Amino acid sequence: MIKIAIIGSKLFKNTELIEKYVKSLNGKKYQILTGIAIGVNYTVRMAAKKYKIPITVYRPDFEHFGTQAIVLINNRILAESEIITFFYNGTSMITGNLIKEAKELKKEIELIVSE
Repeated sequence: MIKIAIIGSKLFKNTELIEKYVKSLNGKKYQILTGIAIGVNYTVRMAAKKYKIPITVYRPDFEHFGTQAIVLINNRILAESEIITFFYNGTSMITGNLIKEAKELKKEIELIVSE
């Protein structure tokens, strides 16, 4: 299976676009990787469940790593994925930084920008 990370801005509002994208993966050999945050990650989790697409959800260990846990989880998702799809609202600093990191890692990136 191809590991595809689907992540993005918490304030990305076009949930229909996210669900349509996840649905397009149905029947293909993809394993979705995502986190537990609200916004894009939440919509990805619900759509993967709805369309029965394999998914791995990464949960930060705040107890052991504090606020650094989010950075560690994001880095793990980037490292373990073969393809990364970003749903970006154009303003999120965290998502913007993750896009830069993914480029530095020379990952295959799909960038979907919408308000």
